[in-house]
Amino acid sequence: MKRASFLVASKPDGRPDLVDEDFVYFGDQANMPYGRYAAEGKADFLRELVTDDARFLLDGAEHPPAKIVVIAMPQSMV
Repeated sequence: MKRASFLVASKPDGRPDLVDEDFVYFGDQANMPYGRYAAEGKADFLRELVTDDARFLLDGAEHPPAKIVVIAMPQSMV
């Protein structure tokens, strides 16, 4: 697995942070682009999609559970 460039700096213990972690990019391409959801009055539906995606990543039923989930969305959706 390719490691991100920010993992190369060693810390006081001599090991880079997150060196033993795997990273997964999860993109919901079936429902994008997200920018129009607020204008179309579908902000609640988008929040439901994002919540369902996060639950899937965290539940660990079909895979190891995620330790961290980062969610990025348009500022208009916040």
